[in-house]
Amino acid sequence: PHTNFRGLYGKLKEAGYFLEILGQEYTCFDASEYGTLMLVDTEDNFRKDEVTKLAKDVKDKGLSVLILAEWYNVDVMAKLKFFDDNTQLWWTPQTGGGNVPALNELLKPFNAALSDHVWKGDFKIGNSVAAKLKSATSIARFPKGGMVFKSKLTDEGQNFLQGQLNAREAAVVGLLSATNDVDSNDMSKGRIAILGDSSCVDNKEDDLSCWWLIQQMLEYTMTAKRTGSLGEGKVLPGPHIDSSVHEPSLEARHELHLFSKTVAEKLECRASIPLSMVASPAGPPPNAAKSLWGGEGKPRDKAVAQEGA
Repeated sequence: PHTNFRGLYGKLKEAGYFLEILGQEYTCFDASEYGTLMLVDTEDNFRKDEVTKLAKDVKDKGLSVLILAEWYNVDVMAKLKFFDDNTQLWWTPQTGGGNVPALNELLKPFNAALSDHVWKGDFKIGNSVAAKLKSATSIARFPKGGMVFKSKLTDEGQNFLQGQLNAREAAVVGLLSATNDVDSNDMSKGRIAILGDSSCVDNKEDDLSCWWLIQQMLEYTMTAKRTGSLGEGKVLPGPHIDSSVHEPSLEARHELHLFSKTVAEKLECRASIPLSMVASPAGPPPNAAKSLWGGEGKPRDKAVAQEGA
């Protein structure tokens, strides 16, 4: 609610979801108490123990993850370098729109990865309303048994670097289950849903053009049901590998560690999230629109969100 994704936060609340903002490491929350972890435009790195814990949460505790990513391309970052007259220093971006290499570390246990390409255009599934993507990453690799959705988009990175306007199909949405069967209804295993762009729900965009898509993706992560346009997808008979793109690594000259909150110091788990960061301290509303009950009678109609910039 305190970022430029305030509109998305409001939409989720209106839809009946109970939200908490994760202000701590992933090792600090009990995954069995939540339905979906939302990662929105994340820019920092993740600790190794966080990656290990999150993979275990998805595979063993039924936690699902919804990722709204952003672009990351070292050549584009280098071209964005500029000289600041006030400081008399060259300023270079330490990450792209989002930290794709870090997200790929989280996705590695599930044999999935995002690319270093930057895509722009209208994303549609069948006859759906168009989601206007401005700076999306695409899916470079995805496992057998999962599902990807493609649309014809413009290579905005190539346009920015070389002035060439080329368009082709790119996979920017993906669904998978920890069971290796995207349509499995085994609720003891979590699910992962990926959208390669978050600019379509940025407050700068009044219409939140991909809200319909996020609703359907969240419905999938919470209930294992593919509804609406996502119901039109086909299960991958083998791994999806886009050989025309690359999986990015951290820029060799980056100095993100100087600004990182995860690398610079060890964070300690607190007893509770500050109330100013909690959407509803009293707990889920009795008329919550989305209700899902987990293994031991615990409510799973809650989503914990970590937002980026």
